[in-house]
Amino acid sequence: MTELDYTKVLQDCLKNISKAKKQLYDLFSAQMFSLCLRYSQNQEDAEDIFQQSFIKVFLKLHTINEPASLPGWIKSIFIREALDFYKKKKHTEDISTMPKGVQIEINNDALQKLNIETIRNEIKKLPNKSRLVFNLYIIEGYTHAEIAEMLNISEGTSKSQLFEAKKRLKKSLTELYTELN
Repeated sequence: MTELDYTKVLQDCLKNISKAKKQLYDLFSAQMFSLCLRYSQNQEDAEDIFQQSFIKVFLKLHTINEPASLPGWIKSIFIREALDFYKKKKHTEDISTMPKGVQIEINNDALQKLNIETIRNEIKKLPNKSRLVFNLYIIEGYTHAEIAEMLNISEGTSKSQLFEAKKRLKKSLTELYTELN
């Protein structure tokens, strides 16, 4: 969809035209639900995050200044809602600080034998903060400084959470790979 198309959809949504709201929902629902699944531990949490996020999207549409920024704007609302969801549930765990600069490599042969759904399931098994940092850093591309600000943690904690997530994923994926051979 082009910027011009976003402009029309936004204008019509702001006029409370149901067809435009459905069009906006249809444009982004599949991608955003996938994002919700990535940040949640189960389908029910993903559905809650998804619903709350779209409510916020429609309530805040009037704040968009540049129609071309719509996809990124919507994605940021969904990510923040997912983070808020877990803050509200107070899903926290303390992970001791890991040594800095340690690299973890996962055998590429192992990843090729495991399907994407298996990998997603292993990511969902990570402790909440580790999973959130992993998703924000590896998948969304945020820096540790940005993650620290979003999660109200230090950059060092962000780095150690990422280290822990990688370590746990390596262990679980290696075990799964071993079972396949």
